[in-house]
Amino acid sequence: MTNCLLLGPRRMAGAFARWEYGTAGWIRHIKGINFMRDIVTTRPAKRRTKPGASTPAGSQFAATPEKMQPFLRALAQEMEARQRTVLGDPVTPRALLAAAGDAQRQFGRTWDHVQSLNVVPHACRPGCDHCCFLTVEASAPEVFLIAEHVRTALAPEQLACLRGHLHRTAERIQRLTPAERVRADVPCALLEDGRCAAYPVRPLACRAWNSRDAAACARMRREGGGDLRPVQDQRPLGIDAGIQAGLTAALRAAGLPEDAERPCELNTALCLALDEPQSLERWAGGEDVLAPARAAVDYER
Repeated sequence: MTNCLLLGPRRMAGAFARWEYGTAGWIRHIKGINFMRDIVTTRPAKRRTKPGASTPAGSQFAATPEKMQPFLRALAQEMEARQRTVLGDPVTPRALLAAAGDAQRQFGRTWDHVQSLNVVPHACRPGCDHCCFLTVEASAPEVFLIAEHVRTALAPEQLACLRGHLHRTAERIQRLTPAERVRADVPCALLEDGRCAAYPVRPLACRAWNSRDAAACARMRREGGGDLRPVQDQRPLGIDAGIQAGLTAALRAAGLPEDAERPCELNTALCLALDEPQSLERWAGGEDVLAPARAAVDYER
């Protein structure tokens, strides 16, 4: 599996990538730029270009948050407009699932475009699952999309097995900080034989997380910590943050649960979504049925 973990409260990818925090902790511990605030307020800096000089293709996607910010700010604004249309008024359960799917497709289109400008080889391959042992976070629409997928894609006995595994995993990790979870080597419950059981609808940050050196990931997992900055491409992480910023703004405008912008711990959230058949309908109606999964995300301990 390429990757299976999730960004936290979407801070701009760029400064510190530390394995022991997972993507969520990395984004949360970045110094300087609060993505959710600055992506829609910071004016792009004026660039000084010598007469006759040209701008290299893809230079705006250089692996620094400052250079990516104008593009990502525009991406967030475009996504908010798209998602408002997809969600509609009033918001229906099906519209929430459609919004999550649309966000995933938009990530794919945007990332394909960015890669076409400047290809950076990644080491992520099927069966490479080191990142699946990090803390996994997801937005509520992503949680419900995954729950819908496993309900329809798995046979009843397989679904029952997965639900049991989800509960056991949620119980194991509920008192662990992200760093402790890495040291405990607890995988995401969706991981099976090195593959993700929900790969077609895997969360955005799972799609964004990457490495150019699988051996470095294996070493950091084995040692229970380390710095991934030298082996990561920040561009997909920034794209994920931009898309999530737009989705969050649209959810907020639609009047969905007040804490909708806060991420959920994926295993705990899937337990809640799968145990209650009407969980999606209740959430769409304004009831924050995933609140316990948000409480499970605590990086200040």
